[in-house]
Amino acid sequence: MRQTTRKWRTSGEKYKGEKFNIMERCTGLKPVPTKSKHGMEKDVAKALRTTLNWKGPGRDQIANFWLKQLTATHKHIAALFNKLIEEDQIPGWLTAGVTFLIKKNTENPQNYRRVTCLPTTYKLNTYIISRRLQKYMDDQNLKPKEQKGRCSGSKGCKEQLLFQKQYYKNVNARKKIAYGMD
Repeated sequence: MRQTTRKWRTSGEKYKGEKFNIMERCTGLKPVPTKSKHGMEKDVAKALRTTLNWKGPGRDQIANFWLKQLTATHKHIAALFNKLIEEDQIPGWLTAGVTFLIKKNTENPQNYRRVTCLPTTYKLNTYIISRRLQKYMDDQNLKPKEQKGRCSGSKGCKEQLLFQKQYYKNVNARKKIAYGMD
């Protein structure tokens, strides 16, 4: 067990000193328009509708079920998210998760799988930001056509690959017929 603990504890060390400043990477882009403070409350309610009730909560120990039922908290959660956006800083408690090691088959430490439960509030916040960025990118037509697998309403990667496979099979069959290679 000590060997397992040592291996997984040191695996994240290489990322400790790195800081990711997204704004430096996105120079030259127009800023994403922020919604009014009232719009955030609607976003929180919409995000909660998509969550599963009893998914494993993180350190905040808040189950999605309770956030869905206690609708009076939505305006306070929205205020918290607005404050996070305005201050442009994320507190440590919001991103700190609880990690579990799940044994696969043997005692070898490499045969353990890490599962991290992130706080429910973090999941909600990232969902809202993701939906807003998705809408902005769709409205501004910023995605290349080749990246449509991730767009809302389109098929996923597996379906795209199956479609391509069938397409090329049909193309090759037509070539054989056209060149008399039956």
